[in-house]
This record gives sequence, structure tokens and C-alpha cells, in this order.
Amino acid sequence: MVTSVFFIAAMSICGTTKSKLNFLKDKHEWDNTKIVFKILEQDDCSLITFTHVGLLPGIACYKDCSNAWRHYLPESLSGLLTEGKGRPEPIT
Repeated sequence: MVTSVFFIAAMSICGTTKSKLNFLKDKHEWDNTKIVFKILEQDDCSLITFTHVGLLPGIACYKDCSNAWRHYLPESLSGLLTEGKGRPEPIT
């Protein structure tokens, strides 16, 4: 669990993507989707929510990409914030 020493304000970070997904036939499948992070205070801790707007079940990378986000956020980002080292590649 990541705890905060202080809290300034609720914050939302959002960006439109430009992709080059080399493993897909359509390498620009993520173009114009949005990555949204929201950081809030909850019970004296920081709560980070993540949404990839436009990553829908009908696109080719949905299964692989949703599973990857499940690694990068709770595993890699959490390690980066709490230990100073993320894990950009899943441990196999």
C-alpha cells in the first residue's frame, strides 16, 4: 500500500495516445484513445485509478493489453512508488 505524507489536491492526468503497436496488423490501434490517471486521497492514503478510454473488447489487442495494464499498474508502478524500482517486464 502506498501512503502519502501530505496531500495537495485531487488530480487527474489525461493524454491522447499515438501508438505503434508492432505486434498488431493495425499498428495504430490505440491512436486517439485516452489514458486517464486520477489520484485521490482515501483514508490517509493515495488512491490511483486508471482508465484506458477506447481500449474495447472488439479491438485486436484488448486481451493482451488489458492483461498488461494489470501488470504495469499494481506491480510495476506500485514498486516504482514504494521501492524506487518498477518492473517494466512481467516476471515469468
